[in-house]
Amino acid sequence: MAAKMCWANNAMATMQTEGYTAFSGQEWVPLKGWALSGPKYSVCVAGNVGVFVKNDEVSFNEVFQALLSA
Repeated sequence: MAAKMCWANNAMATMQTEGYTAFSGQEWVPLKGWALSGPKYSVCVAGNVGVFVKNDEVSFNEVFQALLSA
């Protein structure tokens, strides 16, 4: 189920970045990563790697630095 959720969110984020690029003339592509946050937990994804984290125990900057360097 988590893989399907990540696939769907990745597809939506890709569509959004392509649209932002088309409408703004700015470079939003390629998509590098995304996060989806709830009240207690979040999922952070970059490329084909993702992690589930507890919001009150994590630095999102550090998570994405690690994901993007993997």
